[in-house]
Amino acid sequence: MSLRHSLSLAIILLSLSFSVGSAFAFLVFLNFFYRYTWTGQNQFTRAIDYVLYYGFPLVVAVLFLASTKLKPIYRVNILVLCVSLSASVYAVELLLESMYVLPSEKKVKEIVVTKEMIERKVPVFEVVRSEEAA
Repeated sequence: MSLRHSLSLAIILLSLSFSVGSAFAFLVFLNFFYRYTWTGQNQFTRAIDYVLYYGFPLVVAVLFLASTKLKPIYRVNILVLCVSLSASVYAVELLLESMYVLPSEKKVKEIVVTKEMIERKVPVFEVVRSEEAA
């Protein structure tokens, strides 16, 4: 395979990756539009939500389509930037997910109530204290 053929194949793959990225961003927009506007399953509570859920995917889709007209070297730079930003965002998300636990996700200790406890009428807080001491 010649160098010229390899470069033309790389250019085609770059254009294809931006086209797929643009289609994916537009599908993300359509998903949010369907859930929040069309069916009304969910509602936005802040004005910034409209920008994040509607504006951002549409802008990304348009920019990806527009970038297919740039020189190949610029497309490579944009693709590397997008991949590195995506990896950084997901790494920070994983880090924050591992550091913080929401109150709704805290594990609740299960208490087994036996027949003897019911007969003795032992309050629940005494059962919990005795299990923690053991």
